[in-house]
Amino acid sequence: MIPAPRHVTARDGARIGYRTAGAGPPVVLLHGLAQTSAIWWENGVAPALSPDFRVIAPDTRGHGASDRPHDPESYGARLIGDILDVIGAESASPARLVGFSMGADLALRLAADHPGQAAGALLIGSGWSSADLRDVYLAIALGLATRPQEPKLHDAAALLALAEAMDAILGLPEPAVAGIAGPIAGIIGAADPERPFAEKLAALRPDFALTVLPGLAHEDSCRAPALPALARAFAARP
Repeated sequence: MIPAPRHVTARDGARIGYRTAGAGPPVVLLHGLAQTSAIWWENGVAPALSPDFRVIAPDTRGHGASDRPHDPESYGARLIGDILDVIGAESASPARLVGFSMGADLALRLAADHPGQAAGALLIGSGWSSADLRDVYLAIALGLATRPQEPKLHDAAALLALAEAMDAILGLPEPAVAGIAGPIAGIIGAADPERPFAEKLAALRPDFALTVLPGLAHEDSCRAPALPALARAFAARP
């Protein structure tokens, strides 16, 4: 069963929805663009973690049970602030971060900029993303806006505003990535176009444990049968 959302008020007054389960050391699960926190129950990751960990899964603003502003100024670094506010509402301990795609970009930025709140990061379907990946975010958001069925599923204007502000998240400088503390690992599909970003991170950080899933494209890695066990193994790493 997928838990009902809770809410926290972010520092700018926005309402941020999130789901929780389990008890123990905190693990924060960060979904991809045009997903919601429910994906972590649908793909089995949250149920695999919740027996031994406190699962905390925010809906990134613009998604799910969170507010969906249409102004790009409401996104960017505020996305990181939202995650910190959710962590603060649920745990006094630094959290392990697990993110898919956009969630991986957020996890890497948070781990670099707020080391006291992050106890390591598992990046799924992404890696050390370059600043020009913002164009991909914009293309996806624009594509959603032109599909007749999408307004029922997503707020396309909110996703477009988020995409416009992703330059505040992407393109971390090398010293920031090199200095991230705690365990850091990646999972990427062999056919994922973002695989070069994961391999770039592995080249910079010899401790970056990268698992390549044969035959999988970008969207497949979030639902890979091996993902729950891999996420649990990462969360349990010392």
